[in-house]
Amino acid sequence: MSKNKNFRKQLAKMERSVLNALKMENYTRAQRRLINDERVRRKQEDTANTIDVAAVAENLNPILHQITVASSSTNSGQQQQSGDAGSDPRRSRRTGQSNGSGGSSHASGATTIDLGTRLLFPGYHESVSEQVEGVSFSDNIGELTLTYGTNLVGSFRCPQCHKVWTTGIIWTRIKGKILDHGQLEYCAVVFKQSCKKCEKLGIMKLEEDVYVERVARRLKIWKGEPVPPIEPHVKGTPPHEIELCEGCNAGECKRGRGSSNR
Repeated sequence: MSKNKNFRKQLAKMERSVLNALKMENYTRAQRRLINDERVRRKQEDTANTIDVAAVAENLNPILHQITVASSSTNSGQQQQSGDAGSDPRRSRRTGQSNGSGGSSHASGATTIDLGTRLLFPGYHESVSEQVEGVSFSDNIGELTLTYGTNLVGSFRCPQCHKVWTTGIIWTRIKGKILDHGQLEYCAVVFKQSCKKCEKLGIMKLEEDVYVERVARRLKIWKGEPVPPIEPHVKGTPPHEIELCEGCNAGECKRGRGSSNR
């Protein structure tokens, strides 16, 4: 207990960049839990500070709007004096090209963002967006206020002994935020599992179709779109190892909390 207490104090004094750069596989399960707790605590502090800034910005919006309107009127008068300069066909073509290249696409394959004991899968966003319109991927987890827990299907491979295990209980927290005009930001935070023999965090491989189906369904519900009922099915899966599940260690996974799954 004293070791954990001292380790917690060390984490509290760490610079943010050092804390975020810690490699979870180098620490014990108890230490990984403390690292995750400290990261969550600092994220909550950031969120509280963001709320204060947002309140100030809200008060400034009317003033900024008046300035924008006045500036727009001035620019409009200047453009009318420019004569034929605005009708230059070469200029029009350049503008069109610039507007057309504003979007970006993810590379094919399961591009991931590693958060230590968790993973994000921006590489699956293209498949999700084919199922749900008006959604965008965001890795700013702290600002996504909508939340829903579910399980995904996949496998893990131990980086040390190379053991592979499959499971239908990969705890996942889907996060979202409603934007203007029915748009929605989201991400799915997928929790890792450790090897029973080596206690090393396994290398995750998800079944993409299950990820896309469950994430897209939840996004449609948040957007108020109709979804078909879930067809009940029974699928055998190995027993869930609570001590090896990072979702359970973080107090997230339903199996770790002792309640029924899904």
